[in-house]
Amino acid sequence: MKNLSFNKGRPSCLCIFIFAILLSNHIYAIELTFGSYTKQLQHQITGTVTDATGPLPSVTVIVKGTTTVVVTDEKGNFSITANSTDVLVFSFIGYATQEINVADQTSIKIILSEDSTQLKEVTINAGYYKVKDKERTGSIARITSKDIETQPVTNVLATMQGRMAGVSITQGSGIAGSGFDIKIRGQNSLRADGNSPLYIIDGVPYSSEPIGVGYTATVMPLPTNPLNNINPGDIESIEVLKDADATAIYGSRGANGVVLVTTKKGKAGKTRFSLNLNRGAGQVTRFAKLMDTQQYLAMRAEGFANDGITTYPSNAYDINGTWDQNRSTDWQKELTGGTAQITNIQAALSGGSAQTQFLVSGNYGKETTVFPGDFAYLKGNIRVNLNHESDDKKFRTNFSAGYTHQDNDQPARDYTVE
Repeated sequence: MKNLSFNKGRPSCLCIFIFAILLSNHIYAIELTFGSYTKQLQHQITGTVTDATGPLPSVTVIVKGTTTVVVTDEKGNFSITANSTDVLVFSFIGYATQEINVADQTSIKIILSEDSTQLKEVTINAGYYKVKDKERTGSIARITSKDIETQPVTNVLATMQGRMAGVSITQGSGIAGSGFDIKIRGQNSLRADGNSPLYIIDGVPYSSEPIGVGYTATVMPLPTNPLNNINPGDIESIEVLKDADATAIYGSRGANGVVLVTTKKGKAGKTRFSLNLNRGAGQVTRFAKLMDTQQYLAMRAEGFANDGITTYPSNAYDINGTWDQNRSTDWQKELTGGTAQITNIQAALSGGSAQTQFLVSGNYGKETTVFPGDFAYLKGNIRVNLNHESDDKKFRTNFSAGYTHQDNDQPARDYTVE
């Protein structure tokens, strides 16, 4: 009889398999023990969050990497559960975020410091001076380039519509390049041209007189507004001074309000190039409901019948058979049923050093009409800005120049009227 032995020769596969099972069970037991031990390390942590002046309420306290979050009460106190290996993160708007290792601490006192780079003061241009938004006392309305750049318009006044209290802006018509009527605090004069505000562009007064006169306005009830000369993409911000804010600084010239336009300047840093292309189309959305030829002839025949006329007069061409009674033309769609094509291209190049900055921008826009014929409004802009400041900051110079070309070719009369 032969005896089998596990110790003879190489270890068998069965031996290796049994050893692996025993080892894995041992490791699993160690993991369970460690996990239980970690859970036992969790403990309650209390504390207070303050700043230089006193307790800070509503400060967010979060265990980093987890979803455990609490908020300080009105006295700046908090209480949270965490492990000794966790990190607590304290954050509050306007203050620098702090991270604290829990370790064996059960009570924590945190002093948050203000972060000046996190919240930047909003500065308002009030004419001859600038003021912080929270310190202004008068009525000053403001929009920035963020509001302007999202709207592909030819006149920056269009971006102000409905955004400023006390400022009424109405476009004369839907024709490309048509004028704008702007009134600040309502009608101030019986004269039609006596309500225009004072325009100030980068500190320089700008004429408010319309471009052209009524005789050259063709189908437009209002001549082209002077702000059509400015490319909306070149504007950094617009402030509107109303009431005493306008007259206290600019006197009687600001009686109808003041529109302050600040254009973009070059910024120090790497050279940046931007290119924007907008394409669009426009159509008349609604037409008046009109009768077709048969309905019109029936109405005419009923009218003669009501008057007792059985023989149609010779000048009644529409019903006596002189004109073709089978034709039907919708003149609304014939005269205003076209599609207006809108193209706007904006390019800018800027950059410079800490002492010298530059900006070069250009714009091309074309907008056709819904009328039959080759009518269009063309506009091109080019603008250059150069800033320089000496190392000791005792000498500063600024140069800005721009050129605008407009060609507004519109019908001599309104097709829908005559």
